[in-house]
Amino acid sequence: MPSQNLVSAEIDPAVKTNILQQLADISGKLNFKVSLTPEAIKSLPKAGEQLSPFIDKAASVVNNHPEVLSRDFDDAEYKRDYKLMTDIEPIALAITELNEMVNNTLMAVKSDLFVSSLEVYGDASKKADRVPGLNTTIASMAGHFKRNSRAKVTKPAS
Repeated sequence: MPSQNLVSAEIDPAVKTNILQQLADISGKLNFKVSLTPEAIKSLPKAGEQLSPFIDKAASVVNNHPEVLSRDFDDAEYKRDYKLMTDIEPIALAITELNEMVNNTLMAVKSDLFVSSLEVYGDASKKADRVPGLNTTIASMAGHFKRNSRAKVTKPAS
């Protein structure tokens, strides 16, 4: 069976601890983070990339023509939100890119392990009778490949 080795690396325990601490520090610095339920997300008006020009033009109106806004419009809060959006967008992009690379690396290393584990399973299965107790482990590993048998559906007589 051909081997697969997409990732070959190690993380020093001190580096891992440092990375986790830095992530915690970053999270702490973003102390305004919001956690939304799936229901809340569904109910929000969405302002994706296609609406960025609309928001930019509205910000221009707020900055250049405040006289057209109603008295109860909170232009200070609007400007604060707009600045937060422009400040957080590059941070969100960097986090998204890092998250994608880390998840791709994790997927690749798990794939490497799965391919190698299949090789281990195949080799161990051939020699399980020669090693006391190995049959139990092999049987347990084999259980991961069993499909749930579906109840047969009989068609009603027409």
